Amino acid sequence: MGCKVRDLERLRLPQRVMNLLLPDRYQLTPVKKHLIFVYLYLKARTPDLVIISQGDNYDGLHFGHLCRKLKLPYVLICQKATDHFWPPDKSRKYMRDVFESAARCFFVSRHNRSLTEDQIGGPLVNAAVVRNPFLVAADGPRSWPGTEKQGFRLACVGRLHLLDKGQDVLLRMLAMEKWKKRDLHVSFIGHGINREGLIALATKLEIQNVSFPGQTNDVQGIWNDHHALIMASRSEGLPLALVEAMLCG
Repeated sequence: MGCKVRDLERLRLPQRVMNLLLPDRYQLTPVKKHLIFVYLYLKARTPDLVIISQGDNYDGLHFGHLCRKLKLPYVLICQKATDHFWPPDKSRKYMRDVFESAARCFFVSRHNRSLTEDQIGGPLVNAAVVRNPFLVAADGPRSWPGTEKQGFRLACVGRLHLLDKGQDVLLRMLAMEKWKKRDLHVSFIGHGINREGLIALATKLEIQNVSFPGQTNDVQGIWNDHHALIMASRSEGLPLALVEAMLCG
């Protein structure tokens, strides 16, 4: 699309040498290093609008704070909020100020917006809920697989990352004798940093009716072979796998 992309992790500063020369309070951390580059970039270009897309609801606020100091308009996009992570009291005012100073704050679900307002201690009148794009057609449900005689097939779709997705919870349920005995198969579709750990856990729990077919770009194809979606989750925004499964019927 003609956009220039810069990976902040790949930009180099003589961090170790500089930290030998700097007092403790000025030590160059990864976040400070990122902020230096972004500061120089914003000062050189003075953009009309800065868009900050966060993995959850707080991990990009330091960029918002920088825009606030530079008096540059910015919007925040929050892809996820987590019930079990509340910011420490000393950080809440800082976070609230960054949210309230944004031109708009976008959340992918009403729950994420409400939870964030609770966590920072105030309503966000500049907030709105937006939807992420999905990867299936919206023209009606797929044909039912009709393979119940060969067993009922469930798909657990999502990256294999237990901190957020919690597939280990599902495996421990499937380890119960009543589920082992049922004519049921669960496919864990996706890739991630915990794939080997999940396979090892399934082996330890002696679960035979699971498989790990890996990543696929053919989301609709999943529902040609599976009867239903099953999800276990520790934290979410709005699961696109859920939306896509519903669109496929």
